[in-house]
Amino acid sequence: MYEFLFLLGFVFLGASQWWLHRREMRAYHARALAEFRQMKLPATPLHGAFDGGEACIVEEKVEWARQETTVHYFLTVYATNANGEYFIFRSNYDRPILRAIRHEVARAILKSKYRAPEPKAGSE
Repeated sequence: MYEFLFLLGFVFLGASQWWLHRREMRAYHARALAEFRQMKLPATPLHGAFDGGEACIVEEKVEWARQETTVHYFLTVYATNANGEYFIFRSNYDRPILRAIRHEVARAILKSKYRAPEPKAGSE
């Protein structure tokens, strides 16, 4: 009888730890995604402007590690702007990174998720 109660307590402890971990990861993800949505990059001669609030997310990758009581959480987002140009965002503690990437690089990274830019009307 005690073995059953011990096993039941162990299962309950494991389930509660799993639930707490998922809740913690959701909070980190929401924070990093909000940071992405606030990112803006002005237009340059090489690429168009980027606004995270209007960007189309193509793919997200999550990396995390726990080191004693510290959680290291990184969100990498591949997104496109209104012109079909690709950008990479990486949450990085207090210094997030946002960069434009060439179509060749985006095609290599995203594989089947890559979409070539639509030809502009009247540019034949």
